[in-house]
Amino acid sequence: MQGYEVKSYMFGQQHHYATMAEIEDANMPDAPAPAPNIDPPLTPGSAHNSSTKRRHPPSRGREITQHLIKTPPHAYAHLALITSAPSRTSLDAITVRAYLASALMQFLGISGAAIAVDILKLEEAGVWVRVPREDLAPFLAAVGGWVGEAGRVGWRVLGSGNWLSELVGREEDGRIWGD
Repeated sequence: MQGYEVKSYMFGQQHHYATMAEIEDANMPDAPAPAPNIDPPLTPGSAHNSSTKRRHPPSRGREITQHLIKTPPHAYAHLALITSAPSRTSLDAITVRAYLASALMQFLGISGAAIAVDILKLEEAGVWVRVPREDLAPFLAAVGGWVGEAGRVGWRVLGSGNWLSELVGREEDGRIWGD
């Protein structure tokens, strides 16, 4: 007597039952694949009766994960250096760090000097920085009101926000519309 094994495969909402012989025939390289029997054999009292089973419309896609960030950990600011001397136009990281530290120390004291400032990008006369979100307002107040080197330099706040992409978008929007 030959062994008999039944395996079940799921095709949409219907099951296909394959015998071991069908599986072996499908694995042979020169044999054509047999057409699957879509309708399973029904017996009285079977749970697979098509009249009692609901058919769900096929889904077009499924949402796997969803993340919501209510409060980002960092905020971003775009600053421009204002100078009275036109000869100094390019900035370096050491000068920016010194000017920002001076502004924070002058306005907020030791607690201002402790604010973590990350320099993201240096431009000709501007800089993009990242600060902790809860320190953004004091940071902007400190750098916006700072005047250094006997009144010859200062910072102008060009933009700030919780999302860098939103801030860059606003900057590009101003260039497009000529603001």
